[in-house]
Amino acid sequence: MPEATDTIAHVAADTLPDPASMHIIMTRPRSETPRGTSVQDDTGASSWVILALVILFVLVAGRFHGNIRFTGSLLRELTEGPGRKTMFDDTMRETTFMTMLNLLTIASGGVILWQFTGCHFMPDVLHGPEMLFNLGVCCALVAGLYLCRRGICWAIGRIFSTPELTRGWMRSYSASTGLLCFILFPLALTGMFYPSGLSLLLIPSLGAYALSRVLFSIKGYRIFSAERVSYIGFLYYLCSVEIIPVVFTCVAATHLCRP
Repeated sequence: MPEATDTIAHVAADTLPDPASMHIIMTRPRSETPRGTSVQDDTGASSWVILALVILFVLVAGRFHGNIRFTGSLLRELTEGPGRKTMFDDTMRETTFMTMLNLLTIASGGVILWQFTGCHFMPDVLHGPEMLFNLGVCCALVAGLYLCRRGICWAIGRIFSTPELTRGWMRSYSASTGLLCFILFPLALTGMFYPSGLSLLLIPSLGAYALSRVLFSIKGYRIFSAERVSYIGFLYYLCSVEIIPVVFTCVAATHLCRP
């Protein structure tokens, strides 16, 4: 009987693991960074982006304090018929306010384009040493899109309409762009703080952008509808202003950003 007991004890000692080595199974192995690579910390770069957006917002807010009554005119500029005089015709005060709104929209749109490119096409552009370069490229593309559209709209208005209606259309262009900052700025800032929710934040951004373009297109149609070449001018506008520049900007962002 003692021999059977010794045999059982010997078998148990051979089959059971050593308690000293059990911690290897119960804990996660430590992952080591391969030699020659470094961990990128993007906190500093993101902080600079957030700071730049906040500074622009503070400047707009300071100007907004004295122009609260003009905010409603932005929407009326898009919905009223052509040829109507508004508060934003010739005064330097309101022109400066409108310009600052447009600058904030361009900056916020550049951040959202950068986030859109990284979220759906090239995730590496949102991190690493080239992060600020990629963001600068996207902001430059959005600024170029704004200026290109403005020039095309002015040319179409002068060709197919009168100078007075063209000036009204240009005011509508500035109003449609300025209104976007009230939606794009908080969405861009939220995306900087919560990058994991970019796919959800891009949906309202695109919806707000589409709505502003629809309102501006309706105002353009009202202007062109008074002319004999209304349909030709409006189709030319849709292709040259609303479709081609946007596609070119998105394609250029995916090619110029460095992963």
